[in-house]
Amino acid sequence: MTAGALGLGLVASHAALAQASAPEAASCSAESSLSSPGGDQCAVITPEELMQLLILLDEALVHAAADDEANGTTGAYATAAQYQHTLLLSARERVDGTIEWLESPALAPSETTTPNEAGPVGFRLLDVVRDLVYAGHWAGISAVHHKSVEAQSAFELGAQALELANELRARAYRCYINAYIGA
Repeated sequence: MTAGALGLGLVASHAALAQASAPEAASCSAESSLSSPGGDQCAVITPEELMQLLILLDEALVHAAADDEANGTTGAYATAAQYQHTLLLSARERVDGTIEWLESPALAPSETTTPNEAGPVGFRLLDVVRDLVYAGHWAGISAVHHKSVEAQSAFELGAQALELANELRARAYRCYINAYIGA
């Protein structure tokens, strides 16, 4: 689902709730367009899935580094180019560290991430999401102030990484929660 479609779904959900009477609103479920996907949420929290996130981050970093090189010292808003690059690097390091942790010998070898592993993965991805939100902010500023196509490209790739990171974060928390309260 695209961010625009998700936004429209939320607007429609809020409008429907606003029209409902108080008793009806109290009985509405939160399933609307945000219902959780079916299937084993733990099965998708794997190093291989996280590698897809690294691929997007590496592509974004190529453009962010070029923007930082061109505008990070003498640009009109040099700190924007610097910050977006630094935040993308931070997000990449966090994902890489999460993959290393999942593959560590301390964890029991398994095809599927356990719920007790998924909780910390979700928490780690929360930091990745935060880094990517701020990186996007600074990439946008650099793109505008420097007329930087590189910053614009870093923004777009970072936005794709943000969507994937947030989806994986939500699935990790679903895996964790479902183990304790059921699916």
